[in-house]
Amino acid sequence: MKNITFKLREGVKSHWGNELSANDIKWSWVRKLELGGIGGFFASIIGLNNPDQIQIVNKYVVSFKLDKPASLILKVHRNPRNYIYDSKKILESTNDDDPWGKKWISDNIAGFGPYKMVYLKREEKFIAEKHTEYWGKEPSIDRLVMLQETSSKKRAKLLLNKKVQIAQFLDFKDIKSLINKPEIEIDKTQSSNMVWINLNCSKPPFNNLNIRKAMNIIFPKKDAVNKIFLGYGRELKGVIPDFYPGYLNVTNIPDHDIIKARDLLKNEGYAKGFETYCIYDNSQFFMHPLLLLYKESLKKIDITLNLVGLEHEDYFIQLQSRSHPMKMTRYAPWCADTAYALAVSFLSSSLGNYTHYSNLEVDKLIQNALTESNYQTRLKYLYSIQKIISSDYPWVNICNPDFIIARSSNIKGWVYRTFNHTKAQDFYLSG
Repeated sequence: MKNITFKLREGVKSHWGNELSANDIKWSWVRKLELGGIGGFFASIIGLNNPDQIQIVNKYVVSFKLDKPASLILKVHRNPRNYIYDSKKILESTNDDDPWGKKWISDNIAGFGPYKMVYLKREEKFIAEKHTEYWGKEPSIDRLVMLQETSSKKRAKLLLNKKVQIAQFLDFKDIKSLINKPEIEIDKTQSSNMVWINLNCSKPPFNNLNIRKAMNIIFPKKDAVNKIFLGYGRELKGVIPDFYPGYLNVTNIPDHDIIKARDLLKNEGYAKGFETYCIYDNSQFFMHPLLLLYKESLKKIDITLNLVGLEHEDYFIQLQSRSHPMKMTRYAPWCADTAYALAVSFLSSSLGNYTHYSNLEVDKLIQNALTESNYQTRLKYLYSIQKIISSDYPWVNICNPDFIIARSSNIKGWVYRTFNHTKAQDFYLSG
Protein backbone atom coordinates (compact mmCIF):
# COMPACT_ATOMS: atom_id res chain seq x y z
CA MET A 1 0.00 0.00 0.00
CA LYS A 2 1.14 3.54 -0.79
CA ASN A 3 -1.24 5.40 1.49
CA ILE A 4 -2.14 4.40 5.01
CA THR A 5 -3.97 6.25 7.77
CA PHE A 6 -3.57 5.44 11.46
CA LYS A 7 -6.29 6.25 13.98
CA LEU A 8 -4.58 6.46 17.37
CA ARG A 9 -6.08 5.10 20.55
CA GLU A 10 -7.22 8.04 22.66
CA GLY A 11 -5.99 8.51 26.22
CA VAL A 12 -2.59 6.76 25.82
CA LYS A 13 -0.30 8.44 28.37
CA SER A 14 3.49 8.59 28.34
CA HIS A 15 5.67 8.04 31.39
CA TRP A 16 5.56 11.83 31.79
CA GLY A 17 1.78 12.12 31.65
CA ASN A 18 1.49 13.48 28.11
CA GLU A 19 -1.10 12.01 25.75
CA LEU A 20 0.03 10.28 22.55
CA SER A 21 -0.87 12.38 19.53
CA ALA A 22 -0.38 12.42 15.77
CA ASN A 23 2.28 15.06 16.36
CA ASP A 24 4.35 12.51 18.31
CA ILE A 25 4.18 10.11 15.37
CA LYS A 26 5.31 12.69 12.83
CA TRP A 27 7.99 14.20 15.08
CA SER A 28 9.46 10.77 15.79
CA TRP A 29 9.66 9.90 12.08
CA VAL A 30 11.09 13.29 11.10
CA ARG A 31 13.71 12.74 13.79
CA LYS A 32 14.65 9.48 12.06
CA LEU A 33 15.02 11.28 8.74
CA GLU A 34 17.18 13.98 10.29
CA LEU A 35 19.47 11.79 12.37
CA GLY A 36 19.77 8.77 10.07
CA GLY A 37 21.21 5.59 11.59
CA ILE A 38 18.77 2.76 12.27
CA GLY A 39 15.84 5.19 12.15
CA GLY A 40 16.95 6.41 8.75
CA PHE A 41 17.13 2.79 7.60
CA PHE A 42 13.55 2.18 8.74
CA ALA A 43 12.45 5.23 6.78
CA SER A 44 14.33 4.08 3.66
CA ILE A 45 12.78 0.59 3.54
CA ILE A 46 9.26 2.03 3.48
CA GLY A 47 10.18 4.75 0.97
CA LEU A 48 9.84 7.62 3.41
CA ASN A 49 12.24 10.42 2.45
CA ASN A 50 10.37 13.66 3.09
CA PRO A 51 8.52 14.98 6.17
CA ASP A 52 5.70 16.13 3.89
CA GLN A 53 4.86 12.47 3.26
CA ILE A 54 3.49 12.35 6.82
CA GLN A 55 0.31 14.36 7.23
CA ILE A 56 -1.39 15.17 10.53
CA VAL A 57 -5.15 14.98 9.96
CA ASN A 58 -6.09 15.80 13.53
CA LYS A 59 -4.86 15.07 17.05
CA TYR A 60 -5.53 11.34 16.74
CA VAL A 61 -5.18 10.70 13.00
CA VAL A 62 -1.96 10.61 10.95
CA SER A 63 -1.47 9.56 7.32
CA PHE A 64 1.54 8.32 5.36
CA LYS A 65 1.53 9.24 1.67
CA LEU A 66 4.30 7.28 -0.06
CA ASP A 67 5.48 7.36 -3.67
CA LYS A 68 5.49 3.57 -3.98
CA PRO A 69 3.77 0.69 -2.17
CA ALA A 70 5.57 -0.28 1.04
CA SER A 71 5.19 -3.94 1.99
CA LEU A 72 6.71 -3.26 5.43
CA ILE A 73 4.68 -0.20 6.43
CA LEU A 74 2.81 -2.10 9.16
CA LYS A 75 5.61 -4.45 10.22
CA VAL A 76 8.19 -1.72 10.66
CA HIS A 77 5.89 0.02 13.15
CA ARG A 78 6.03 -3.14 15.28
CA ASN A 79 9.83 -3.15 15.39
CA PRO A 80 10.90 -2.42 19.00
CA ARG A 81 13.76 -0.23 17.75
CA ASN A 82 11.31 1.98 15.86
CA TYR A 83 10.65 4.31 18.77
CA ILE A 84 7.68 6.66 19.00
CA TYR A 85 8.58 9.37 21.48
CA ASP A 86 6.75 11.74 23.78
CA SER A 87 7.87 14.72 21.71
CA LYS A 88 6.45 17.26 24.17
CA LYS A 89 8.66 15.99 27.00
CA ILE A 90 11.78 15.86 24.82
CA LEU A 91 11.25 19.36 23.46
CA GLU A 92 10.75 20.66 27.00
CA SER A 93 13.96 18.98 28.13
CA THR A 94 16.41 20.02 25.42
CA ASN A 95 17.77 23.16 23.76
CA ASP A 96 18.66 24.62 20.37
CA ASP A 97 22.07 22.94 20.40
CA ASP A 98 20.38 19.52 20.57
CA PRO A 99 16.98 19.96 18.87
CA TRP A 100 16.30 16.22 18.65
CA GLY A 101 17.19 15.52 22.27
CA LYS A 102 20.02 13.07 21.66
CA LYS A 103 21.76 13.91 24.93
CA TRP A 104 18.57 13.87 27.02
CA ILE A 105 17.38 10.58 25.52
CA SER A 106 20.76 8.96 26.24
CA ASP A 107 19.91 9.18 29.98
CA ASN A 108 16.11 9.12 29.94
CA ILE A 109 13.13 7.33 28.43
CA ALA A 110 10.26 9.20 26.79
CA GLY A 111 7.97 6.34 25.84
CA PHE A 112 4.49 4.97 26.42
CA GLY A 113 5.31 1.43 27.58
CA PRO A 114 4.20 -0.54 30.66
CA TYR A 115 7.28 0.28 32.77
CA LYS A 116 8.85 3.61 33.64
CA MET A 117 12.55 3.99 34.40
CA VAL A 118 13.19 5.36 37.89
CA TYR A 119 16.93 4.74 38.27
CA LEU A 120 19.93 4.16 36.01
CA LYS A 121 23.56 3.69 36.92
CA ARG A 122 25.41 2.63 33.81
CA GLU A 123 27.27 -0.68 33.90
CA GLU A 124 25.62 -1.48 37.23
CA LYS A 125 21.86 -1.19 37.73
CA PHE A 126 18.57 -0.24 36.05
CA ILE A 127 15.29 0.04 37.98
CA ALA A 128 11.82 0.43 36.50
CA GLU A 129 8.38 0.60 38.08
CA LYS A 130 4.97 -0.15 36.68
CA HIS A 131 3.54 2.68 34.59
CA THR A 132 0.25 3.27 36.39
CA GLU A 133 -1.35 5.01 33.39
CA TYR A 134 -0.36 2.36 30.85
CA TRP A 135 -3.08 1.93 28.25
CA GLY A 136 -2.81 -1.86 27.92
CA LYS A 137 -3.01 -4.86 30.22
CA GLU A 138 -1.63 -4.02 33.65
CA PRO A 139 1.73 -5.73 34.23
CA SER A 140 1.76 -8.35 36.97
CA ILE A 141 5.12 -7.36 38.42
CA ASP A 142 5.33 -3.94 40.06
CA ARG A 143 9.07 -3.33 40.08
CA LEU A 144 11.99 -4.53 37.98
CA VAL A 145 15.67 -4.45 38.84
CA MET A 146 18.21 -5.28 36.13
CA LEU A 147 21.80 -5.87 37.23
CA GLN A 148 24.77 -5.82 34.89
CA GLU A 149 27.14 -8.70 35.52
CA THR A 150 29.58 -9.48 32.71
CA SER A 151 30.54 -12.92 34.04
CA SER A 152 28.26 -15.76 32.96
CA LYS A 153 29.33 -17.87 35.94
CA LYS A 154 28.47 -15.05 38.35
CA ARG A 155 25.07 -14.54 36.69
CA ALA A 156 24.35 -18.26 37.12
CA LYS A 157 25.49 -18.09 40.75
CA LEU A 158 23.21 -15.11 41.42
CA LEU A 159 20.30 -17.21 40.18
CA LEU A 160 21.34 -20.23 42.25
CA ASN A 161 21.62 -18.07 45.34
CA LYS A 162 18.19 -16.50 44.69
CA LYS A 163 19.67 -13.02 44.33
CA VAL A 164 17.97 -12.72 40.92
CA GLN A 165 15.01 -14.52 39.34
CA ILE A 166 16.16 -14.51 35.70
CA ALA A 167 19.63 -15.01 34.19
CA GLN A 168 20.11 -14.32 30.50
CA PHE A 169 22.82 -14.94 27.88
CA LEU A 170 24.58 -17.64 29.87
CA ASP A 171 27.51 -19.68 28.65
CA PHE A 172 26.25 -23.08 27.47
CA LYS A 173 28.37 -24.81 30.12
CA ASP A 174 26.67 -22.72 32.79
CA ILE A 175 23.27 -23.62 31.35
CA LYS A 176 24.17 -27.32 31.57
CA SER A 177 25.21 -26.83 35.19
CA LEU A 178 21.77 -25.43 36.09
CA ILE A 179 19.75 -28.32 34.66
CA ASN A 180 17.91 -30.27 37.37
CA LYS A 181 18.81 -27.74 40.05
CA PRO A 182 15.94 -27.28 42.53
CA GLU A 183 13.64 -24.32 41.93
CA ILE A 184 15.32 -23.44 38.61
CA GLU A 185 13.89 -23.98 35.15
CA ILE A 186 15.43 -23.55 31.69
CA ASP A 187 13.41 -22.15 28.78
CA LYS A 188 14.82 -22.94 25.34
CA THR A 189 13.61 -22.49 21.79
CA GLN A 190 14.80 -22.24 18.22
CA SER A 191 15.76 -18.62 17.61
CA SER A 192 16.24 -16.15 14.78
CA ASN A 193 19.83 -15.57 15.88
CA MET A 194 22.46 -16.33 13.26
CA VAL A 195 26.21 -16.58 13.80
CA TRP A 196 28.54 -16.03 10.87
CA ILE A 197 31.79 -14.43 9.82
CA ASN A 198 31.54 -11.48 7.45
CA LEU A 199 34.12 -11.61 4.67
CA ASN A 200 35.08 -8.20 3.30
CA CYS A 201 33.92 -8.53 -0.31
CA SER A 202 35.33 -5.14 -1.26
CA LYS A 203 39.05 -5.95 -1.08
CA PRO A 204 41.52 -8.82 -1.62
CA PRO A 205 41.58 -11.66 -0.97
CA PHE A 206 37.86 -11.87 -0.19
CA ASN A 207 36.75 -9.97 -3.29
CA ASN A 208 37.45 -13.32 -4.98
CA LEU A 209 34.43 -15.65 -5.07
CA ASN A 210 36.40 -18.90 -4.88
CA ILE A 211 38.41 -17.70 -1.89
CA ARG A 212 35.15 -16.92 -0.09
CA LYS A 213 33.85 -20.35 -1.03
CA ALA A 214 37.00 -22.00 0.32
CA MET A 215 36.62 -20.09 3.59
CA ASN A 216 33.11 -21.57 3.91
CA ILE A 217 34.14 -25.11 3.06
CA ILE A 218 36.93 -25.20 5.61
CA PHE A 219 34.78 -24.16 8.58
CA PRO A 220 33.90 -27.23 10.73
CA LYS A 221 30.22 -26.46 11.34
CA LYS A 222 29.30 -29.74 12.99
CA ASP A 223 32.14 -29.38 15.49
CA ALA A 224 31.02 -25.82 16.19
CA VAL A 225 27.46 -26.85 17.02
CA ASN A 226 28.50 -29.84 19.12
CA LYS A 227 31.67 -28.63 20.84
CA ILE A 228 31.10 -24.88 21.27
CA PHE A 229 27.31 -24.62 21.42
CA LEU A 230 26.99 -28.03 23.13
CA GLY A 231 24.10 -28.92 20.86
CA TYR A 232 22.13 -25.75 21.65
CA GLY A 233 21.60 -24.84 18.01
CA ARG A 234 21.87 -26.14 14.47
CA GLU A 235 23.93 -25.51 11.37
CA LEU A 236 23.08 -22.35 9.48
CA LYS A 237 21.77 -23.51 6.10
CA GLY A 238 20.58 -20.24 4.60
CA VAL A 239 21.00 -16.48 4.77
CA ILE A 240 17.89 -15.76 6.88
CA PRO A 241 16.24 -17.58 9.82
CA ASP A 242 14.68 -20.78 8.53
CA PHE A 243 11.25 -20.17 10.08
CA TYR A 244 10.73 -16.76 8.42
CA PRO A 245 8.12 -16.73 5.63
CA GLY A 246 9.95 -16.87 2.31
CA TYR A 247 12.99 -18.76 3.60
CA LEU A 248 14.83 -20.76 0.93
CA ASN A 249 16.67 -23.91 1.99
CA VAL A 250 20.00 -23.33 0.29
CA THR A 251 21.52 -26.53 -1.04
CA ASN A 252 24.79 -25.14 -2.41
CA ILE A 253 26.37 -24.36 0.97
CA PRO A 254 29.12 -27.00 1.00
CA ASP A 255 30.11 -29.41 3.74
CA HIS A 256 33.52 -29.35 5.39
CA ASP A 257 36.05 -30.43 2.74
CA ILE A 258 39.78 -29.75 3.20
CA ILE A 259 40.83 -31.05 -0.23
CA LYS A 260 38.26 -29.00 -2.11
CA ALA A 261 39.14 -25.87 -0.14
CA ARG A 262 42.85 -26.34 -0.89
CA ASP A 263 42.11 -26.80 -4.61
CA LEU A 264 40.08 -23.60 -4.72
CA LEU A 265 42.96 -21.66 -3.16
CA LYS A 266 45.48 -23.20 -5.55
CA ASN A 267 43.38 -22.35 -8.60
CA GLU A 268 43.23 -18.70 -7.50
CA GLY A 269 47.00 -18.40 -6.93
CA TYR A 270 46.99 -18.97 -3.17
CA ALA A 271 48.59 -22.42 -3.07
CA LYS A 272 50.74 -21.28 -0.14
CA GLY A 273 47.79 -19.74 1.65
CA PHE A 274 47.80 -16.27 3.20
CA GLU A 275 47.58 -14.45 6.52
CA THR A 276 44.54 -12.54 7.69
CA TYR A 277 42.64 -11.56 10.86
CA CYS A 278 39.14 -11.46 12.28
CA ILE A 279 37.69 -9.01 14.80
CA TYR A 280 35.22 -10.24 17.41
CA ASP A 281 33.33 -9.03 20.47
CA ASN A 282 35.04 -9.95 23.76
CA SER A 283 31.69 -9.86 25.56
CA GLN A 284 30.23 -12.65 23.40
CA PHE A 285 31.47 -15.78 25.16
CA PHE A 286 31.20 -18.09 22.16
CA MET A 287 33.12 -15.99 19.62
CA HIS A 288 36.68 -16.66 20.73
CA PRO A 289 36.22 -20.47 21.03
CA LEU A 290 34.58 -20.56 17.59
CA LEU A 291 37.47 -18.64 16.07
CA LEU A 292 40.05 -20.90 17.75
CA LEU A 293 38.27 -23.86 16.16
CA TYR A 294 38.34 -22.10 12.80
CA LYS A 295 41.99 -21.11 13.21
CA GLU A 296 43.02 -24.75 13.60
CA SER A 297 40.99 -25.78 10.56
CA LEU A 298 42.48 -22.98 8.41
CA LYS A 299 46.00 -24.17 9.25
CA LYS A 300 45.25 -27.29 7.21
CA ILE A 301 45.09 -25.15 4.06
CA ASP A 302 48.00 -22.89 5.10
CA ILE A 303 45.89 -19.88 6.08
CA THR A 304 47.04 -18.07 9.22
CA LEU A 305 44.16 -16.48 11.12
CA ASN A 306 44.93 -13.89 13.78
CA LEU A 307 42.24 -13.08 16.32
CA VAL A 308 41.52 -9.51 17.39
CA GLY A 309 39.17 -9.22 20.36
CA LEU A 310 37.57 -5.82 20.96
CA GLU A 311 35.59 -4.37 23.83
CA HIS A 312 31.86 -4.21 23.16
CA GLU A 313 31.48 -0.52 22.25
CA ASP A 314 34.59 -0.42 20.05
CA TYR A 315 33.52 -3.63 18.33
CA PHE A 316 30.25 -2.10 17.16
CA ILE A 317 32.08 0.96 15.87
CA GLN A 318 34.54 -1.23 13.96
CA LEU A 319 31.76 -3.27 12.33
CA GLN A 320 31.13 -0.28 10.06
CA SER A 321 34.78 -0.06 8.99
CA ARG A 322 35.72 -1.24 5.51
CA SER A 323 39.30 -1.95 6.56
CA HIS A 324 38.85 -5.24 8.42
CA PRO A 325 39.05 -8.44 6.32
CA MET A 326 36.83 -10.52 8.63
CA LYS A 327 34.25 -9.74 11.34
CA MET A 328 32.39 -12.29 13.43
CA THR A 329 28.79 -11.35 14.24
CA ARG A 330 25.66 -12.65 15.86
CA TYR A 331 22.58 -11.10 14.33
CA ALA A 332 18.84 -11.59 14.25
CA PRO A 333 16.48 -9.67 11.93
CA TRP A 334 14.09 -8.23 14.50
CA CYS A 335 11.29 -7.92 11.99
CA ALA A 336 10.20 -11.43 10.96
CA ASP A 337 10.08 -10.58 7.28
CA THR A 338 12.44 -11.99 4.66
CA ALA A 339 12.70 -8.78 2.63
CA TYR A 340 13.56 -6.87 5.80
CA ALA A 341 16.19 -9.46 6.78
CA LEU A 342 17.80 -9.40 3.34
CA ALA A 343 17.76 -5.60 3.18
CA VAL A 344 19.54 -5.26 6.54
CA SER A 345 22.43 -7.55 5.63
CA PHE A 346 22.78 -7.36 1.85
CA LEU A 347 21.43 -4.09 0.49
CA SER A 348 24.59 -2.25 -0.54
CA SER A 349 23.51 0.95 1.22
CA SER A 350 22.54 -0.72 4.52
CA LEU A 351 24.42 0.03 7.73
CA GLY A 352 24.12 -3.66 8.59
CA ASN A 353 25.93 -4.81 5.45
CA TYR A 354 29.15 -5.64 7.29
CA THR A 355 30.55 -7.68 4.38
CA HIS A 356 30.38 -4.60 2.12
CA TYR A 357 28.70 -6.89 -0.37
CA SER A 358 27.50 -5.06 -3.47
CA ASN A 359 25.42 -6.66 -6.19
CA LEU A 360 23.27 -4.44 -8.40
CA GLU A 361 20.87 -7.26 -9.21
CA VAL A 362 20.40 -8.04 -5.51
CA ASP A 363 19.80 -4.36 -4.75
CA LYS A 364 17.17 -4.18 -7.48
CA LEU A 365 15.40 -7.35 -6.33
CA ILE A 366 15.39 -6.24 -2.68
CA GLN A 367 13.85 -2.90 -3.65
CA ASN A 368 11.25 -4.79 -5.71
CA ALA A 369 10.40 -6.98 -2.71
CA LEU A 370 10.09 -3.94 -0.45
CA THR A 371 7.50 -2.38 -2.75
CA GLU A 372 5.66 -5.49 -4.00
CA SER A 373 2.18 -6.09 -2.58
CA ASN A 374 1.42 -9.39 -4.36
CA TYR A 375 2.59 -12.20 -2.06
CA GLN A 376 3.49 -14.75 -4.75
CA THR A 377 5.39 -12.20 -6.84
CA ARG A 378 7.20 -11.06 -3.71
CA LEU A 379 8.19 -14.66 -2.94
CA LYS A 380 9.77 -15.01 -6.38
CA TYR A 381 11.92 -11.95 -5.70
CA LEU A 382 12.92 -13.28 -2.29
CA TYR A 383 13.85 -16.73 -3.60
CA SER A 384 15.94 -15.20 -6.39
CA ILE A 385 17.79 -12.97 -3.93
CA GLN A 386 18.66 -15.89 -1.65
CA LYS A 387 19.92 -17.99 -4.57
CA ILE A 388 22.23 -15.23 -5.76
CA ILE A 389 23.59 -14.40 -2.30
CA SER A 390 24.17 -18.03 -1.33
CA SER A 391 26.17 -18.50 -4.54
CA ASP A 392 28.31 -15.45 -3.74
CA TYR A 393 29.37 -16.66 -0.25
CA PRO A 394 29.73 -13.25 1.42
CA TRP A 395 29.62 -14.96 4.84
CA VAL A 396 31.11 -17.97 6.49
CA ASN A 397 27.85 -19.61 7.58
CA ILE A 398 28.11 -21.15 11.05
CA CYS A 399 24.96 -21.78 13.07
CA ASN A 400 21.58 -20.77 14.47
CA PRO A 401 22.02 -20.85 18.28
CA ASP A 402 19.00 -21.47 20.47
CA PHE A 403 17.57 -18.72 22.66
CA ILE A 404 17.78 -19.75 26.30
CA ILE A 405 16.92 -18.18 29.64
CA ALA A 406 17.33 -19.62 33.12
CA ARG A 407 14.74 -18.58 35.70
CA SER A 408 13.35 -19.27 39.13
CA SER A 409 10.54 -21.79 38.88
CA ASN A 410 8.05 -19.31 40.38
CA ILE A 411 8.52 -16.90 37.46
CA LYS A 412 6.15 -17.78 34.62
CA GLY A 413 4.93 -16.38 31.33
CA TRP A 414 8.04 -16.14 29.13
CA VAL A 415 7.25 -15.58 25.44
CA TYR A 416 9.83 -15.84 22.66
CA ARG A 417 10.01 -13.00 20.16
CA THR A 418 12.17 -12.77 17.06
CA PHE A 419 14.10 -9.77 18.36
CA ASN A 420 15.53 -12.10 21.03
CA HIS A 421 14.86 -9.98 24.09
CA THR A 422 12.50 -10.67 26.95
CA LYS A 423 9.57 -8.36 27.69
CA ALA A 424 9.02 -7.73 31.37
CA GLN A 425 5.23 -7.50 31.08
CA ASP A 426 5.08 -11.14 29.96
CA PHE A 427 6.20 -12.42 33.35
CA TYR A 428 4.21 -13.09 36.48
CA LEU A 429 4.90 -14.65 39.87
CA SER A 430 3.36 -18.01 40.68
CA GLY A 431 3.26 -19.43 44.17
